[in-house]
Amino acid sequence: MKREDNLRDTPPGGGWGESHKRFYSVSLCLCGFLLFSCGKEPPSPPKPPVAPPRVQEPEPGLPALAEVKFPEWSEVEDEAFLDLPRPAALEPLRWNFGPGERFGYEFTQTHQTRMESRSGGKTGMFQARERSRGTFEFIAGKDRTALVFLKFHTEESIRDGVPAPHEAIEKAPHSKYEAIAKEDGTAEIMKPPGRADAAFFFDALLALGDGERKLKDGWVRTKAAGFAKVGRYECVRLESEFEFAPSSKLGATLQRGRTVAWFAPRERRFARASAVVASSTRTMAQDKDGTWIVTLVDSSTLLRAKLLDGP
Repeated sequence: MKREDNLRDTPPGGGWGESHKRFYSVSLCLCGFLLFSCGKEPPSPPKPPVAPPRVQEPEPGLPALAEVKFPEWSEVEDEAFLDLPRPAALEPLRWNFGPGERFGYEFTQTHQTRMESRSGGKTGMFQARERSRGTFEFIAGKDRTALVFLKFHTEESIRDGVPAPHEAIEKAPHSKYEAIAKEDGTAEIMKPPGRADAAFFFDALLALGDGERKLKDGWVRTKAAGFAKVGRYECVRLESEFEFAPSSKLGATLQRGRTVAWFAPRERRFARASAVVASSTRTMAQDKDGTWIVTLVDSSTLLRAKLLDGP
């Protein structure tokens, strides 16, 4: 290429063309923007959205108790004994807690339960059966009272048809109570404290007396209903009907049952006793998250006590 051609392409006065001027202007603007940006912190990330407030779950209504019926007398005691004529006179029935008196009872209990739990729109249910065995031991003191030791443990536990492992049952703690009983049949639970429910063994299973007795959470009606030879003992048949409705802040409970007990007036102690109890409980409580948990429990219990040296 000739020099003249190059010079012709160069604008007069030796300056840049329009394209060079535009590039220079854009470059200055970009540098200015970069210099201005270097003096500022990067923008903060956006804040996470605020979770909406938890909607308070409305309190559900407490379900009605199941129908709780008194069991048939044949369900309580189905064994027949030799009937005896009624004595001409029957003294008030009382235990013999004279000095040196000491005796005990073998005790068995079979408990069947149906439990349903409702929470957060979900429902769970299971059925269980538990069988326990133990002893009642009466040791008379010097003041016509007796120290009573009640101890029993689980022998069998089945949940939804599946037995609990033997090792787990063996490790389960035994139930233990201590009470002071009087000759009129009343008793006070001493250990563990606050277990007034254990008074059931004296108020209903081993009930003495005649007529109705009002208790804290219900009543017991007892009457003499015949005489029979039970093993080597001549006994009066005591039939008791009872109802308990323990108060609770969580819900409601209703228990109804019957007892057939054979008391030997001469020896002044029971030869044997059986009771069947039907129970229904409904409770309602909130967990730590405020979710309501409604629990429905319906059960039936068979209890039997038999004098260890008796029939």
